[in-house]
Amino acid sequence: MKTILVLVDFSRAALNAVNYAVEIAKTCKASLLLLYVCNLPVNFTQVPVSLTMDDDRLNAEAELVKLRVKIHRKTGGGLSIFSEVRNGNFFSEVRLFCEHVRPYLVIMGSQGGSRAEKLVWGGHTLYEMRHLPWTLLAVPYRARFSSIKKVALAWDFQNPAGQLPVQKIDQLISDLGAGLHMVCAGWEDEDAFRSGSTALSARAGFHRLAPVFHYLENKRTSKSIIAFVEKNRFDLLLILPGAHSLLQDPFFSGHTKKFVLHCSVPVVALHAQ
Repeated sequence: MKTILVLVDFSRAALNAVNYAVEIAKTCKASLLLLYVCNLPVNFTQVPVSLTMDDDRLNAEAELVKLRVKIHRKTGGGLSIFSEVRNGNFFSEVRLFCEHVRPYLVIMGSQGGSRAEKLVWGGHTLYEMRHLPWTLLAVPYRARFSSIKKVALAWDFQNPAGQLPVQKIDQLISDLGAGLHMVCAGWEDEDAFRSGSTALSARAGFHRLAPVFHYLENKRTSKSIIAFVEKNRFDLLLILPGAHSLLQDPFFSGHTKKFVLHCSVPVVALHAQ
């Protein structure tokens, strides 16, 4: 069975992501695994660090039990739910844990309700999106799950088509029962775009997906794609960190920071082949 890993810290952003993950797990027929990482504290007192971490771990385990019971009641026991608490650096532990469980999908909140939550939780999401070599779904704080029918993939066609993780995209689209749309902005030559989209459609793997292509004549790539996705009520936006110039667009200061914090549509980071 596929495993969906959800990163939690019991903030409002994380709990909203858990609710979203429950529905994704039901749709994809996957089990749910909740992970909490007890970060190593900066010890300014004489209290041993081990005691502080032990308290944090016990509290986290108790909260995870409550959360699992709540999900169990909500789903009528129809979902397999597990949880884990790890001690250490957040990013290192998440990566090591992913290597161990090999999740189908990692889900976390991308925004918080307060400015502080946005800066902390959004920063964590941004880092994981750029560096974690697993498919990651970032859920905005106000996002609520509804049936996923329209999925947009941001692609600039200036990178080799061979970098597209076709198998991952195919599986995700099939599991969700959604339609795929390829969205491109910033091209000066629409004819070249049409030629590129035709070639990509004929490529093995994409032919079966039958994607719909959209050309946006706007140089401000990130802004135009996000506006298009929100206006046309897409359910998910797929991006490819490292392969797509969307994540390097100078329109957003700090590269992807504002993209993660302000996009109202859940964003999936897929890593190139």
